[in-house]
Amino acid sequence: MQAIKQTLTVKNGHIRIDLPEDFEAREVEVIVLSKDDDYKLPDDFELSDEQKAILDERLKEPKENYIPAEESIKRLRKKYGL
Repeated sequence: MQAIKQTLTVKNGHIRIDLPEDFEAREVEVIVLSKDDDYKLPDDFELSDEQKAILDERLKEPKENYIPAEESIKRLRKKYGL
């Protein structure tokens, strides 16, 4: 798999990605993430006691049981059609 990571500037709601000449893929997946490091949750954001309990249990699990966020999302999409 070939991968390219770039930081680009958005101009008028557009970005331009120039691929190297030796990039051989015919189809690609593009994921756009904001580079803003100052993201802040809304002031009224709160976790419920149930959510906190779930997170506390997850923190007790052995690290070798962890799966990447991408895999977690993939499984949730498959199971719940998200």
